[in-house]
Amino acid sequence: MAVTITDLRTVVDEADATTGWSSSNGVAVFTSAPNPVESTGSLGTQVSNSTEEAYHVFTAADLTDTLVYVWMLPGGVLDTTTAGGVQLVLGDGTDRAGFHVGGSDGAGFRHDDGPVVWQCFVVDTGSLPGTSTTFAGGGAGSLNANTLSEIGAAFKTLAKSVGGVENCFVDIMFYGNSGLRITGGGTGTEGKFLEIAVRDRSEADHPGTGVASATGGAYGVIRELGADLFGLQAPLEFGDSAGTGSLDFEDTGQTIVFEDRGIATNKYGITVTGNATGTTSFILGTRDGIGQGSDGCSLITPVGVGAFLTASSANIDTLGIYGCTISGFNQGVTFTTDATAGPNHEIFATSFSGCSQITIGTTEFKNNTISNTTSTGTAEAAVLMNSTTNVSDLTFVSGGTGHAIEISDATNSPFSISGFDFQGYATTNGGTGNEVIVNTSGSPITINVTDTTGTVSVDTTNSTGTVTIVQNVSITVTVVDVDNTAIRGAVLAIYNSNTDALIVNDETDVNGQVTTTTSANQPVYIRVRLSTTGATRYIPIETLANTGGAGFDISITLVEDLIVSA
Repeated sequence: MAVTITDLRTVVDEADATTGWSSSNGVAVFTSAPNPVESTGSLGTQVSNSTEEAYHVFTAADLTDTLVYVWMLPGGVLDTTTAGGVQLVLGDGTDRAGFHVGGSDGAGFRHDDGPVVWQCFVVDTGSLPGTSTTFAGGGAGSLNANTLSEIGAAFKTLAKSVGGVENCFVDIMFYGNSGLRITGGGTGTEGKFLEIAVRDRSEADHPGTGVASATGGAYGVIRELGADLFGLQAPLEFGDSAGTGSLDFEDTGQTIVFEDRGIATNKYGITVTGNATGTTSFILGTRDGIGQGSDGCSLITPVGVGAFLTASSANIDTLGIYGCTISGFNQGVTFTTDATAGPNHEIFATSFSGCSQITIGTTEFKNNTISNTTSTGTAEAAVLMNSTTNVSDLTFVSGGTGHAIEISDATNSPFSISGFDFQGYATTNGGTGNEVIVNTSGSPITINVTDTTGTVSVDTTNSTGTVTIVQNVSITVTVVDVDNTAIRGAVLAIYNSNTDALIVNDETDVNGQVTTTTSANQPVYIRVRLSTTGATRYIPIETLANTGGAGFDISITLVEDLIVSA
């Protein structure tokens, strides 16, 4: 089943008729030559060595801090962007201005296939372009974004219109910050980014605001920039939190870039969600086993452009992010904290670079790398980790400031971290803001540390609760016979030789091994025996060792008890 796309933005007008339009030089309906970007029609105006505007009047709306999109076809000999070659017009009924968004030296969003002559321009009313043309009242300086009632386009050309005919055109217009909702797909027909981009460049009729469609086009949101490379200029929501729809989306090896359109950092993002009725499955990359992944997708936000990644819904049935790269998501990365949903949510072998705090929640979070966090406040950290269940083998690379781990809830203390690698963090406890651990729970916590590289330092100034680090090590004992053959089923016990406290008492596995973790730098004695009736019997053995600072991996040879065996 094909994906279904719902445009969550508000359609202002489809420019299929002149009703509600005003212009400086008149507008006419065109159904061909050029073909409209969406099927029914577009409006053309003649711009001949001049500046001309055309705008639609609608019921006033509060568009404060809101994205506004207009499809345009700029023709003729355009002036530069700075001079106002292409402008997106906004008005409140009294003041009206054209904001400079393109020209001879700058194009907007456009497809390389399908309606290639059309461009979809966007402005953010909360971060408007610095140059504009005044068309009414005080222009940009007096414009009230909370009562906007006019949206349109303006063009400035440097030569006469060839043949004295319409040479600049405008088509469907939208506003809103919600972007597109993606649902649908199915087993064997899982949704892909390419499928969404192909739909976007379709010249099929746009279905309208909030209408789920498997055929509509002209969204102006996602375009194919090259093989396996896509550009976005609006957020995407995968799954349906507002209804009962299902989602089955799965893709590999794609790069998705949020394009720099001069909009504020809080507008872009990817949300994965779901509902209690339908099923939601969202997978990027290939799962290669527990903690492993490959052929992932890259989700990129350039420097200076912000984005968020949210997959916190308990109604996501399957979330898999394997071998991916997630870069520049400086508006937060949040995974589910729901205990029942967590086991079905996996983040493996993925790199997070230049992101703000990652809320791990209850996801299975393994073999991931977190570097250059933008979460650098005195009591902030690269990850928020209130449980270490299903979390292991993480690499943290400091950008020079910011902690690695924040713990804000002491409920799950003692915490256990295993196989972590800390690079570039403070090597002593203190208050530099670059220690590994900051405890904001207000309560004391204990962290058991095993097989970890780098010093696990603690912020003692900005923590609201104390932190006790217990450095554990991994120990492995392999039991073999004189022929160096692994012995299975030998009873192996390890004790602290000072206190007689039992560390482990277990039988060796098929590889002849028992593996456990315990505190570093403690003296131990090891006892091994195998004397089961009816089996080969061995002489028991005892030996001494010390766990040291790194643990140990030793082999013990049992010798057959020939007298008893006979």
